[in-house]
Parts: sequence; C-alpha cells; structure tokens
Amino acid sequence: MATVAVYVAKPPRPLGVSIIAILVMLGALLLLVTGALVLWGSSLYGLTDQFAFFQNATAAGITLLAVGILSFAVAFGLFAQRVWAWAVVIVLEMIGLVTALYTFFAVGYPNWNSLVNVPIPAIVTIYLLLVRSSFV
Repeated sequence: MATVAVYVAKPPRPLGVSIIAILVMLGALLLLVTGALVLWGSSLYGLTDQFAFFQNATAAGITLLAVGILSFAVAFGLFAQRVWAWAVVIVLEMIGLVTALYTFFAVGYPNWNSLVNVPIPAIVTIYLLLVRSSFV
C-alpha cells in the first residue's frame, strides 16, 4: 500500500503578527547592542549601574546577548507562524501584564505613570489569542 502525503496549506500570516514580530526583532536588536556595550565596558551614563545585581558587567552582557539571540529566534518563529513562538510571546506578555499591574498598585497608591504599560501586553495577548488559528 502506498502512502500519500497530505499537505495542509498554511494560513496567511496576519498583519498584526508581522508587526509584533518586527517589534520583537527590534527589541532583540536593542538587547544585543546593550549586551555588547556592557561587555565592552561602555562608559555610557548608568549603563553598567543598572546591572549591579550581577556583580559584574560581564555576566550582565552575556545575559543580555543570550536573551537577544533568543528574542531573534522568537521573532523568526512568529514570522514562520510557529506555535512555540506564539506560546512564548503569550507567556512573556502575561508576565509583562502582571508586572505592569503590580507596579501600578505597588507603591500604596495608583502609580499613573505606569498605567501606560498595562494596555500594551493586554492588547497583544488578546490579539494573539484571536489569531491562534494562524499558527501551525
């Protein structure tokens, strides 16, 4: 008996997914540039002071480079409409939403400056849930 391969056509990538992938790619580029600057001991104001919890700039730079490379992988996964990339972005946006809500209420009174950080992860998450069928 002969086996027959069945190919299912991939649905077209929604424009919003392309925009999110481009934004993830821009964020990855910023992470790579920041990681490289930290590794090379940049004396930009406050750049290495922000990573004091690492105890040295080398660990911070390597971490930023690693996260930047992983972010590029997620961006390409979104462009290719991969389910794993969809899941990673959903998880990261949910973490971003919880963090934004926490910083909004954490200081004992509503921190209106951090309120602008709440709708972005919420909108991205809802949108990706709506276009879930586009990912294979």
